[in-house]
Amino acid sequence: MLKNILLGIGSICSCLLPLNVALGKIAMILYTGYCKRGFQRFGSTSRIRPKFNVLVGEKYISVGEECYFGKDVQLTATDSFEGQTFSPSITIGNNCSIHDHAHVTAINRICIGNKAEQIKFTEDALKGATIIGEAADKYGLSAKSLEI
Repeated sequence: MLKNILLGIGSICSCLLPLNVALGKIAMILYTGYCKRGFQRFGSTSRIRPKFNVLVGEKYISVGEECYFGKDVQLTATDSFEGQTFSPSITIGNNCSIHDHAHVTAINRICIGNKAEQIKFTEDALKGATIIGEAADKYGLSAKSLEI
């Protein structure tokens, strides 16, 4: 008897799952429309998953087509800090995915090319960078500004 009740509940839930998926996609489209307003450019087929954590300096951020941003992503393009001024630029190409909890910050220029699947540090990207914590340990870098 209990087994039949649980099977019945499972059948009902399986019918609701496609509805839940559809509502999630609609929510993502609406949320993207809300968040993309201030970007320098934002591809019409790119999407932001709800709960975009921090977005600062969106007028300096350009996003290509077919890009995906996961939850709790932080994009920060800072043009001033403690009396200093900067010319930040974040350019994200086409078909890029920036997954949950990622943090991209620029005071100068960051360019992520098309179809980016894995981001690696390059010598140019590290000039004057400060790498701390797990990232420093992972790449064998000291937790101080790098002189390259």
